[in-house]
Amino acid sequence: MTIYTVAVDQTTNTHHEYEDKQYANCEIIPDGEDFILKVGFSNGKRLDGDHFSCVAVFKAEDDTAVAAASYKCGINATFFGKTEEKHFDSRMDLLPKQRASVVKADIYFERPNNRDDAAIWKAIGEAAKKIYEVFFKTAPKDDGFHGAQGGRGL
Repeated sequence: MTIYTVAVDQTTNTHHEYEDKQYANCEIIPDGEDFILKVGFSNGKRLDGDHFSCVAVFKAEDDTAVAAASYKCGINATFFGKTEEKHFDSRMDLLPKQRASVVKADIYFERPNNRDDAAIWKAIGEAAKKIYEVFFKTAPKDDGFHGAQGGRGL
């Protein structure tokens, strides 16, 4: 888990790189008595889908938590397509007293499952290869029939 602490008196955009081709960002925009949060997750890995999370904890000067927002999602691998992304926009509705006490936010980024999906896909490929080899070693010899050939009239 990675934690960033940011001031919230102006718009802040916190960017986090989990590893190559996997990113997250959390933008906090002060808006009167409220905060607007824009959170995004991105996965550009071909064979590695993952789950991502971001938690924003709004705090007073003495580090007391005043409010929090949590975002979680799973993003599949891209395989041979484009980078997959998920975005969340929300508004933190705070009471005036709460808003007046907020001076900072702790942004937590985490990737709860960090298994190597590439190793899993490699094992699946090896199993498929074995099944293919066994099938063709035990299949009956070619009888000359290669699928549907014409049809019967009614």
